[in-house]
Amino acid sequence: MSILICILTKHIRQSFGKKNWISSTEETLEDEPRTRGVTRIREMVDMGINVITAQDTICDGFHLYGTGDPLDYGLVGCYCAQYNTPETARIMWDMLTSGSARAFDPDAKYGIQIGNDADLNIVDAPSVHEAIRIRASRPYILRRGKVIAGFERKATML
Repeated sequence: MSILICILTKHIRQSFGKKNWISSTEETLEDEPRTRGVTRIREMVDMGINVITAQDTICDGFHLYGTGDPLDYGLVGCYCAQYNTPETARIMWDMLTSGSARAFDPDAKYGIQIGNDADLNIVDAPSVHEAIRIRASRPYILRRGKVIAGFERKATML
């Protein structure tokens, strides 16, 4: 079972066990009402909760800065959770990838293995830390083994 964007109160937190939690920078674990806050990502990860993060807003009324790029939320999540080492960047990467897959389809085969669907992004970065830091290009985005898109991040010096 996944919990989708809701506020955790003490009684919900105590009954969570090893469930899933989708992190939102607009949610909080505090008891008092708040309109904004930061989910306690590190604490929930330490509790064994499958914490994931994502965004699907592109410059709309809910999120004026949205780009649709999950690596943007990965970077924000790293800042919020104070995940500032290559090892903790891997935790955020898993929230964006394998953790998300588990939350939405716990029985699905995930990862690069024979027999799994070839749904993947080729990320142009030497490490997970760098991929999140520079929100790396994805020159090939595949669905069932066929290239369906690509994304290149580039800057030009004038």
